[in-house]
Amino acid sequence: MQERKGLETPLNAGKGDFLGRARKYYRDDLNLELSSSNQSWERLKILAMLRNAIVHANGHLDRVNPQNRKKIFKWIEQDIGIEDYDGELTVNGSFVRKTFQIVKGDLEDLINRFKKNHSPGWTVSK
Repeated sequence: MQERKGLETPLNAGKGDFLGRARKYYRDDLNLELSSSNQSWERLKILAMLRNAIVHANGHLDRVNPQNRKKIFKWIEQDIGIEDYDGELTVNGSFVRKTFQIVKGDLEDLINRFKKNHSPGWTVSK
């Protein structure tokens, strides 16, 4: 998409968290909303925070930024499949399956919206 529109600004340019930069880039540079669903956007934010907790704190909840840890414990209480296993962050199979369905659907929607509105006849290889 970036090449077809002749954009020189890379997605990772700018300040802020990756999802915020991505949303701004898609909206402002590609003229396309990154996500058309609040449910999928919320799930993407959860995934980003879980990813950071796993990568930067090795999943140790006591090493996660206190503000983020508070959000993670809120998700644990909501029983959506994020778990505290003896101080370690884990996700169960149900969470993984549900997240996969949400993200897959959102990506398919993004591709369809792009093809419909920005590039008729453009194909995406799977």
